[in-house]
Formats: sequence, C-alpha cells, structure tokens
Amino acid sequence: MLYKTNYLFVTGIRTTNEYTNLFDDYFHITFVDKDGVYVEHEYSCTTKPGGFWLQNPMTKKGTAIVVPGYYPGLWKVGFHKGEYKCLDQVGEIKLYRDNNKDLHYDEDPSTIETISTSCIELHRSNPAVPSTYNTKWSAGCQVCASPLDFEQIMEYAYLHEPVNGLFPYFLIEEKDFANIK
Repeated sequence: MLYKTNYLFVTGIRTTNEYTNLFDDYFHITFVDKDGVYVEHEYSCTTKPGGFWLQNPMTKKGTAIVVPGYYPGLWKVGFHKGEYKCLDQVGEIKLYRDNNKDLHYDEDPSTIETISTSCIELHRSNPAVPSTYNTKWSAGCQVCASPLDFEQIMEYAYLHEPVNGLFPYFLIEEKDFANIK
C-alpha cells in the first residue's frame, strides 16, 4: 500500500544511442512507502524526439531535445492535448533545438534555450498497446512506451502528489555511469 508523501521522483535515463527511433530510454519512479522503505520502478520510455519530428520541426527554432539536468518543480498533473491526464510542464526546462532535419540528435550548446511554457510533458504513446517505434509519439516530450506503465506512473503521481502539486524531473545520460566504479 502506498502512502501519500512528498517524495515521488521521476528520473529519465537517456541511452547512448545517437538515433534509433525506439523506446530505448528508461524512467525510474522512486518514492518512500508508508513504512519508510525506498521503492523504485523502471519503465521503458523515450527522452528523445521521434524521427518524424526531427525532419518536421514544430517550430522554426527546431525540434526540442531536453538538456540533461535537474528540473525542480517541472511538472504538475495536467492534460495532454486536453485528452487525458499526464504530467504537464509548469516549471523551467532547458532544450536543445535541432533544426537540420536529419535523423541524428544534435545537442549543440549554442542552440540551448530555457522555456517555462507548457511544452515538455510526460505522457504515453499508444493508448491500447505498448509502442516499439517513436516515429511521431514525441516531438520532445518524455514518453512512456506502455499505456499500462503510464497508468501506474500516474497512480503514483496521484498518491504522492506534493503539497505544492509540483514534481521534479532529473534527466541523466547513460554515459554518465561509465566513470562510476
């Protein structure tokens, strides 16, 4: 049984694949249960935009790619396109803008911008079955591959919703673990 606390954390782990168009990243959802026990769940996701959006950016600036880092108070429970509940952006986040329309993730520091508008959400892909390919599911959002996994993430969000309603996000890269011994 879960306990309503202020200790729900969402961590994204971006794999080292330069471009795959797959759900090959991971979310780690962590919290402390009512007995004070640390609990962690891992889910398949993407933290990178799909190929369609790399070749067809939504803005003139280019396709959004979240810059790894810690974003306190990034999300609150909201709606994805007004259709279903998700974690919706309310805090600031840094984005690379990839505008060369190839199928490679360009993380050029000169393109980084900080935005605070509702742009980067944590939402699901296909509503019925787990997705394998990320062609159009993410234009920069952090997207869960399985609808059942996403439902579980949202259940944890409701149960552990902080007093101020805001959830932090920590995005790290798999390559950051290479030097850990």
